[in-house]
Amino acid sequence: ARKSKIQTRNLEDKLEGATIQEIAAIVHGGLFALHSLGVYYNLRKRRYLDAGIHGAIAIYDIIASYRHYKSRRQDE
Repeated sequence: ARKSKIQTRNLEDKLEGATIQEIAAIVHGGLFALHSLGVYYNLRKRRYLDAGIHGAIAIYDIIASYRHYKSRRQDE
């Protein structure tokens, strides 16, 4: 139990300076990476419609990530 408290405290220290906008930008970046893998996988399986949908969502995630980053910069 003691170890988990230490891990939680370390996580809190790491996130202390991060704002919700920065966390949201990181999440959208991760989603972009996963959707990019979806594009690759579906192109390999010749599922072009699915690949296109993953591609469109990946583009959305990049735009959303940029907007969160831009919003964070305006808050400073």
